[in-house]
Amino acid sequence: MTMAGAGTGERFGLDEFASRVASRGRMPEPDAVYRSRAVLEVVGEATHGALGKVRKTLPGELRDLIDAGSSGPLH
Repeated sequence: MTMAGAGTGERFGLDEFASRVASRGRMPEPDAVYRSRAVLEVVGEATHGALGKVRKTLPGELRDLIDAGSSGPLH
């Protein structure tokens, strides 16, 4: 996953993603994961499924984050 304006498209899994979101948001990692799930759910709804194209490019752990939405189990 690439962060806008930072990095060079490096790939990383859920742990690193959660760590980066938590750091930037100044929150505990569990909160960062939940809030990311909620944001991704809203983006998916707002873009009428266009997030599916992005989903296909992500590592499995991050695809799970999208699939879980804000209330489903995270595998």
